[in-house]
Amino acid sequence: MTRSPWNSQKALLEIRQRMNDLVKQSLQQFEMCPEVSARNTQWTPPFDVLETDTAIIVSGELPGLCKDDIKVQLEGSELIIRGERRPEVVDKATTYHLSERYYGGFVRSFRLPDQIEDSKISTSFKDGLLEIMLPKRKPRHIPIQ
Repeated sequence: MTRSPWNSQKALLEIRQRMNDLVKQSLQQFEMCPEVSARNTQWTPPFDVLETDTAIIVSGELPGLCKDDIKVQLEGSELIIRGERRPEVVDKATTYHLSERYYGGFVRSFRLPDQIEDSKISTSFKDGLLEIMLPKRKPRHIPIQ
């Protein structure tokens, strides 16, 4: 009997395929059990961070929230955004057949440069879009005497 050399790449691909199969089986079980899939409890809303010469602009999509559901704070050089989307209240006679929306709390944080002018930060929230304007401090020139 001849032995072939061990092929590590082939072994890794087999392990990967087995893991994919396990994940697929797990997901299929959740789809067959709507009361479990209806309880989506984690979500991460998408945000954009843009920089201009005068400001950093952080904007994020928060559909289904009102401004009272969102907290924005600046701790040192870290911008922290917290919020919670609550599920719709339905009566006990209602049966979910599919629920793809996510509910629950979220926390997003962004490290900012030190040159933010804390006292001039402004926020707006309209049609599910949160925008935070973080003006930059202008460099102070010190004349040489």
